Amino acid sequence: KVNITNSSGSLKLKNYSGSIILIKGHFDSTFLSNSSMPKLKCGEKYYNQEMIDIAFSVAKKNDINLFEGNYCWMPGPAYETPAEIQFLKNLGGDAVGMSTVPEIECAKELNMDVLVFSVLTNFAAGLDNRLLKHEDVLASAKKVENDFGRLIIQTINHIGRK
Repeated sequence: KVNITNSSGSLKLKNYSGSIILIKGHFDSTFLSNSSMPKLKCGEKYYNQEMIDIAFSVAKKNDINLFEGNYCWMPGPAYETPAEIQFLKNLGGDAVGMSTVPEIECAKELNMDVLVFSVLTNFAAGLDNRLLKHEDVLASAKKVENDFGRLIIQTINHIGRK
C-alpha cells in the first residue's frame, strides 16, 4: 500500500486554497508520451476504494473538510497559463500539479493499493486576480499542516489495522 501526497493548484473556485482533496482520478496532461487528448484514469485499477472510504471516515471524525476530485499532471517547473488552466478544467480536472502521476503509475505497475491526497495551495492561473507567488503557496500549506498531518497519520493507522 502507498499513500502519495502533494500540493497543487485548484482548478475550481469552490475548492479554496488550503483545502485537502482526495484524488479519485488523474490525467496525464504533459503530452510527453503522445499527442493524444488526455483521458481520465480512475477507479479500482488505480485507486483503492476501501482506503478512500477510511480517509473520508477519518476526515469526518476529525471535522476536516475533505473533497474528492481529479488531478491533472503538467510538466514543470512552472505555473500554468490561464489558457492551459481552462483546458484542464474542460477535461474535468479539479487540481493541477507537476508530480504524482508517475508515482501512481509506478505503484500500479507494482500492484500496490494507492491513496492520494493533495493540499490545494493556490488558485490556478486566471481563476482570480491575484498574482501567484510561491510565498503564498507555502503560507497556504502551513495553514493546513496540522489537519493534514492528523488526517494522514490516522488514515494510515486505520488502514494498518485492516
